[in-house]
Amino acid sequence: MNSFYQQHFESIAKKHVKRTLKQHASFLTLTGARNFIEDITAYQVTIKTKKTRGTGNKLSIKNIIKASTWAFYVRTWNRKDLEQFTNFTSALMGLLRLIFLPIAHLWKASTGLLRITLGGRRFFFGGLEAPTENDVKLALDNGALFFLWNFYNLGGRSIKDFCEKHNRVGIVDPGVFSFMNKPEKAKDFSIKKYAEFIVEHKEYLLGYLNYDWGTWEEMKANYDYLSRKTGIRPIPVWIPEYGFETLDELINEDHPLIAIGRLLKMHKSHQKKLFDKLFEKYPNQNFHALGVSGEWLFRYPFYSADSTSWSRHAREKNQIVTPNGTVKNVFQSANDCIAYCVRTLSELENKYDMDIQLDIFSFTKKMQQEVKRMEKKQESLQFALEL
Repeated sequence: MNSFYQQHFESIAKKHVKRTLKQHASFLTLTGARNFIEDITAYQVTIKTKKTRGTGNKLSIKNIIKASTWAFYVRTWNRKDLEQFTNFTSALMGLLRLIFLPIAHLWKASTGLLRITLGGRRFFFGGLEAPTENDVKLALDNGALFFLWNFYNLGGRSIKDFCEKHNRVGIVDPGVFSFMNKPEKAKDFSIKKYAEFIVEHKEYLLGYLNYDWGTWEEMKANYDYLSRKTGIRPIPVWIPEYGFETLDELINEDHPLIAIGRLLKMHKSHQKKLFDKLFEKYPNQNFHALGVSGEWLFRYPFYSADSTSWSRHAREKNQIVTPNGTVKNVFQSANDCIAYCVRTLSELENKYDMDIQLDIFSFTKKMQQEVKRMEKKQESLQFALEL
């Protein structure tokens, strides 16, 4: 975690930790055992159970804050993941659940491991493989925290300069779907080159997607190949046309996140049927929606998503991304439109209610307020210029 994310999430984590320790005298572990907060100093928390003999287990306040900061950053974890912070992982797991209680979802994976996932949806802003300074500034100034880069569209370019200059990280998509549409533009595009890119840039990545080329068996082989060559397991990609039995395989392997691919090829009505079945059949699994923004992110509890629509719709179609789908732009400039889209999508991370609903009236009211704010900003600028 670099300094930007450390500072950003630590400031939030400290408030949650201090409030929790101040308000609660005990908490439950994930298996239901009651732990008691025996003592709190400026440096540590002493925790006991009914069976504890002696002074009890001591958790460093610093490590609790560090774990909470990390939890905000990754947004999903199990007990084994917490071994980097303490040997008392059961107590820390229960304490983190208490800290994040209003927004934490506890579920048991097929392997039997208990996992906690935070509510909200993380959005990865795509389309910046060859970014203009204007689009980068609009994204950063309006709250974009994470990005997605398409390896195919990068065409051999590095993301190192972007990540170091702007202190940001993200995930990488191999860009197989883009390659299928424009194979003649391929440059340095192969699974071998993709693996080399991941190794070279792993310090700038939260994760990377599997090379989703070929049959289901070939995609599994690609997963194994990338895991060996990079030392990091990729995010598996499930393609609906391969059937739900293949998704069952992935679910049983207990992946923290599974990406759903080739959605852009599907009609909107078919997408809806797919998502209805997906979240009915697997209500606890974390899913990433590839190339999706707008109303589906407000209607279904995706863990994360990515899209280029935050800028592309404004420039090419004069449209904005909203909870009710894409609608005609009401702003005076494309820049104002992009700024609104970035704010709408980046704010999803903090929208913890999984059943967010925005009716037309409330959306229209919000848009009117946004337009008035923009107009007032332009009037102030015009007044300053006249002076």
